[in-house]
Amino acid sequence: MNIQSNLLKLVGDHERISTIGMCKNAGKTTVLGALIDECDSQGLKIALCSVGRDGELVDVVTNTEKPSISVRRGTIFSTTSGLVSCCNIDMKLMHSTKISTALGEVLIFKAKSHGDIQLSGPSINTQLVPLMNFFKSHGAQKVLIDGAVCRKASSSPIIASASILCTGADYDSDMRKVIADTAHFASLMNTKSLQSDVYRALIGEHRGTNEVLIFDHSGLLSHHGKYELVENDFRKRVKLAYFSGALTDKTFEDALGGFRSASGLTVVAENPSKIMLSSELSDILKLRGCELFVLEPITLACICINPFSTSGTHFDKNEFLEGMQAAVDGVGVEVINVLG
Repeated sequence: MNIQSNLLKLVGDHERISTIGMCKNAGKTTVLGALIDECDSQGLKIALCSVGRDGELVDVVTNTEKPSISVRRGTIFSTTSGLVSCCNIDMKLMHSTKISTALGEVLIFKAKSHGDIQLSGPSINTQLVPLMNFFKSHGAQKVLIDGAVCRKASSSPIIASASILCTGADYDSDMRKVIADTAHFASLMNTKSLQSDVYRALIGEHRGTNEVLIFDHSGLLSHHGKYELVENDFRKRVKLAYFSGALTDKTFEDALGGFRSASGLTVVAENPSKIMLSSELSDILKLRGCELFVLEPITLACICINPFSTSGTHFDKNEFLEGMQAAVDGVGVEVINVLG
């Protein structure tokens, strides 16, 4: 499947869509442009924002050329006061957010003509929420969010209900590593929702902030989430571990270091954006019959790949596409080549 395919069909009814990059030059801006074109062709009213900056013709980090972001009249978008002069378009100020960034205050505009813009916005999820609310209150049917590179925060359910994962040859010169790491990232993003009403009720009763809650079938065993020694009888009783903060190898080891040998453990995170387990630990948990769930899932709409590398170590596009498709076969998502 190529970029000319209908991305909106893969996104479905989701109103807030974020793009996430495994690396620079993964094709995020190209995907964003394709989404904009599809929305325009269907007459959808759209709003755009960025977790950082996008739309510059030369990447400020890699000094490589980038595609522009072109919008039509009526598009709502956020940028910052320091980038207003970089927008080659007639536009009307709709709202001053009072949110400060390194590039100035975040401002919301409406395009009064066709042209190229630069997007910019806050990098903190809680600061993005008012932007989402503003866009919805002003009739945006689709909100397209340019997410940050190597950060899953923009896929948080409080920001986006669907995400597109972009990856490419600039991630690593070894195609096998790019495919393996992307497939693992995708599998974590696609973590399923916890269906057990019993476990949801237990978590809801004790749920707090940045806690690790440990349960057996009858109730809460501990909310401290850190153990130096775990008694064997205690270890055998544990059935559920809930992480309200980041679920990383370290937080898992700190809380449940003695449970690498455990079996049948249910591990629950708040949402996929907070799961950052290594593939090694994930594999150990699977082998032990442990299951991973989230309270708030997100839809991984598709994976977009870019076989072109700015360093010159390009991948064979067909081999890359076929390898990625095979690697994510169990995840159940489409793979699209951004270069066609």
